Order: sequence, then structure tokens, then C-alpha cells
Amino acid sequence: ALNHECFFAPCYTLSKVEIVKLRKEIYGKLDANLWLTSHSAFLAQKNYGNAYVMPNPNVYASNVKLENKPNNKIILCVGRFKDKNKRVDRALKVFQKVAEYEPNAKLFLIGTYDKNVKIFPGRKSIKDILVETNLEKSKSVFWLDEQCDMKKYYEQASVIISVSENEGFPMSLTEAAQYGCPGIAFNIYGLEDIIIDGENGYLIPQDEIDNMAFHLIGLLRDNKKLLKMQKKA
Repeated sequence: ALNHECFFAPCYTLSKVEIVKLRKEIYGKLDANLWLTSHSAFLAQKNYGNAYVMPNPNVYASNVKLENKPNNKIILCVGRFKDKNKRVDRALKVFQKVAEYEPNAKLFLIGTYDKNVKIFPGRKSIKDILVETNLEKSKSVFWLDEQCDMKKYYEQASVIISVSENEGFPMSLTEAAQYGCPGIAFNIYGLEDIIIDGENGYLIPQDEIDNMAFHLIGLLRDNKKLLKMQKKA
């Protein structure tokens, strides 16, 4: 069996609760069930046995010389922003606070989006959040839709953020790391396979908007610290 979500994913949606029952019935009978992270594999081993981590290959090869990589103060966020779990609303709230102290900072949002769909808490849309954060007319927020070639964005970015409520294994974090982009993420079980907190990025408790903004500002202002994390990434 191959699992492309975190161990707890079926528990978050009522329509998927039946999957939890099926796993109990089936997984113990299999030769192997594969998971994306060490945490999910650990839990599956405890519950069903025969659980293994499936390595996630990175197809990006980088020859970037980090000493020559400029700090463009570009914050990158990649995802399917039509998905409520990706929580692009939190990326905008974080950036609002960053921009107060770093007016030259830019936010690149790469992925599908619909500004009118009300998918966030309080039945709010992207358009609503843009108004709340005074970013609706901002020239520092770039909605770039889906991109076939991510290389140029990884090369330009200073840092990448992940603001999701849950994830399987966010490949964008490892891809960006190939180009010297430290990752700052709202913590989800399994992300410790990618980010070592304080070394190649930061793991922030869920919903701590000010905390994520604080760490972003710190990196964008401190080129020496940023370069050190870029090398670790």
C-alpha cells in the first residue's frame, strides 16, 4: 500500500473516516505499506506492522554558488491555493507583518488560486484577506499561478515558507533547498525529516503568525545568518 498523505490525514475529513477502518482491516495483511515521512511510518508500524519510509527523490540539480546568491528579500510560497488546507491566508497575514519592517520584501505565490472562493475560517476568501491585510493593491505580492519551470524562482528566492495545516511531504521545501532556500514552516508531524529547526530553517507552532514573521524578518535582515542557513539547506 502506498500512502501520499500523513498518517492522520483521513481523520481530518468525515468523508474519509471509512479509510481508517479499512486500514485496520487491510494493512496488517500486506507485505509492506509505504509512507512519506518517518513519523507516519513509525505510527503505521505501531498500528499495523510492515511499515516503511518511501524516499522522495529530488530531480533538481543545482550549481548555485551561495556566496554569489543575492538576498533579493523574496519570500516564496508554493501550493494549490484553492485547497483550504494550504492556508494561503496565513501567508498573507505573515507577509503583512514582514512588510511593515522590511518594505523591500516581496511575496511570490506560485500555484492555482481563486480569490473569490470562501474557504478560510469565518467564510472568508483570498479577496477578503487581501482587504483585511491592506495588500489588495500591494506591488510586493505576486500571484504567479502554476509554473512549469520552478528553477528561476528557486534561484531568486531568499527563503521559502510553508503555511499548510497538514501535508504529506512538501516537495517544494526540498526543491528550494537545492537552490539555497531555507524553509520556514508551520510545524506538522513529519516536517522534521526536512527542516532541522534553527539549522536549515525554522519550525513554527501552528497559527503563530507573529512568530513566523519574526523569523523571516531576522533572516532577511541578517545576510550572514541567511548565508549560513542557505548552506545548511
